[in-house]
Amino acid sequence: MPTNRITRLSLHDKLVLSVDEAMALANVGRTKLYKDIRAGKLIAQKRGTRTFITRPNLDSYLESAPRKSVVKNEGVEEKALGDRHL
Repeated sequence: MPTNRITRLSLHDKLVLSVDEAMALANVGRTKLYKDIRAGKLIAQKRGTRTFITRPNLDSYLESAPRKSVVKNEGVEEKALGDRHL
């Protein structure tokens, strides 16, 4: 097997993400992502005409997002994103 072959990384292993990849991981649309970049909520970098987001910046963006509460029928409150690992 050639040693110069590039291995495809999963989205969770990549350190630098395209806008489309960041959208998929954050589960947000393109408009929301660019709106938050313009608002300074998400730090992005430009390489020529392409916009990239580092994984640590995306993780910080997701951690800083407000968490919504959900009330179950029994009246027990749980956090919507709770302890889910992103």
